[in-house]
Amino acid sequence: MLLRIHTLAALTVTTLLTACSEPVETVTDNALSVLTISINESAAQPEREFNARVEPAELTPLSFRIAGELTQMSIKPGQHVQKGQLLAQLDDRKLKQQVDDAQATFSLAERQLNRAQGLVGKSLLSQEEYDVLKANYELAGVDYQLAKAQLKYSQLRAPFEGLVAEVPKQSFETVTPGETAVSIYQDDLVYVRLQLPDNLLAQIDPTERNYNYQPKAKYAGNDTLYPITFLEHTSEPNPETQAFEVWMSMPQVEPAILPGTSVTMYVDLDAAGLVGRSGYLLPMTALDPGNNDQQFYVWKVTEGRAQKVEVQVAQIHTKGVLVSEGLSQGDQIIVSSLAKLRNGLSVTTKSQEQ
Repeated sequence: MLLRIHTLAALTVTTLLTACSEPVETVTDNALSVLTISINESAAQPEREFNARVEPAELTPLSFRIAGELTQMSIKPGQHVQKGQLLAQLDDRKLKQQVDDAQATFSLAERQLNRAQGLVGKSLLSQEEYDVLKANYELAGVDYQLAKAQLKYSQLRAPFEGLVAEVPKQSFETVTPGETAVSIYQDDLVYVRLQLPDNLLAQIDPTERNYNYQPKAKYAGNDTLYPITFLEHTSEPNPETQAFEVWMSMPQVEPAILPGTSVTMYVDLDAAGLVGRSGYLLPMTALDPGNNDQQFYVWKVTEGRAQKVEVQVAQIHTKGVLVSEGLSQGDQIIVSSLAKLRNGLSVTTKSQEQ
């Protein structure tokens, strides 16, 4: 009986030792097959495209200097007006009466002063009485001129030839001083407003800038490229967009380019004397957007594994994506299956034709 127990124990130990000596199977990740491109040389950025919009040239809001009720407002948006043309009229009946009263008072004071001049010379009127009459005459003259000015202020006339942009007020409505009644703009000019990123301004070299350079503008519905001249720009960026507003100008053409038309601006940075940004041109399929605005990543292949790298994008255009920071020459960039990648994933690569 004892022999059986020892034999059974020996078999059990042998079985355990045999099980422990069996090799353990190693689990490895299956390599993902991806397409890649190699970065061989940097791409310059000699030309940049900007989206812009046509704005009314010299848009001028017009308002009355006095309050009153509108009796005439016959103009309409888009109507062409001449310089000095009557645009709007206030009820001027009381103003005309005030002019007549002031004129009568002035005429009376003038006659009284003329008579007094002869009496003073004959010592029939004291100098003090004469001075009072003279002061009344001068005061009446001021009141008369003021009444005529008030009557003139009841009319709103075009300060220049142009087109009516907006008519927020209509006949028989009441207006207050400074309240816009009509807006007009010059229709012989085309103004273009574009937003220039602040990071581009940082690249401008003032010593190399060519002030005579004219960018090209292409308007929606018109395939012609027009040279356009720099007009002005804001000194501070827009607090919401963090971009500077730049205004360009050109003469009006036929058919007329209307406000609101979208514009594509083509700027040759070399010709303009600006410092163009260089980088590496990648296809759109290589770009992996991040969670924040202006945050982008690409996937590099490092020792057979995928590596996620944050990059700085200088421009996105029809030719691809210009990456200015984050990459180096010789990097191997993954351009397929980005959604399946994770850091450290083993990949097998196949070059994509560029």
